[in-house]
Amino acid sequence: MNVDKVVLDIRRLAIASDSFQQALSLLDHLQHLNLDINSDIYSPIMAGVVTTYAKNFNRADGLGPLPKSYLEFENEVLAVAHKQVIDSRNTLYSHRDLTKAPLSIIDAYKVQVWIENEHFLFKPNMVDLRPDRLEDIKKLVEYQQSRLKDDFDKKLISLKLENKYEENKVYILGQDFP
Repeated sequence: MNVDKVVLDIRRLAIASDSFQQALSLLDHLQHLNLDINSDIYSPIMAGVVTTYAKNFNRADGLGPLPKSYLEFENEVLAVAHKQVIDSRNTLYSHRDLTKAPLSIIDAYKVQVWIENEHFLFKPNMVDLRPDRLEDIKKLVEYQQSRLKDDFDKKLISLKLENKYEENKVYILGQDFP
């Protein structure tokens, strides 16, 4: 067993777990506020949910993305939710990459322009993941979080830690742990 690889795996899982917990907190907050998709703060909160979730699946120098097993789903609803979150990260929230966006998204970025009281006004028609998708996204994040816990347990068991660590004492992963 390569202890350095296990430590890196545990670090990756711990950071992903924290990201998933943050995404869940944002989703809970968004649901609690019961915001309409047209609210000025709906889109930035969704951007936080989407980018916080998706960063676990992108290149991260020195850390790497979560294993490919986290891209596989037995439940089609979770698979669709994952694809929507990742796609919306790339086309709506992080990059607005219209070259890879479906036509419906490109159409949504049309800008209305008019003159009112001698002022030039504009309103972009933005798109977001709809509020009716929030529950599926929440289930997705919870599912990924439960997978992480299982992986943590397996990694820790593989280290055969025995009883050399004290309860309630803080250790630094990769330094004095394991």
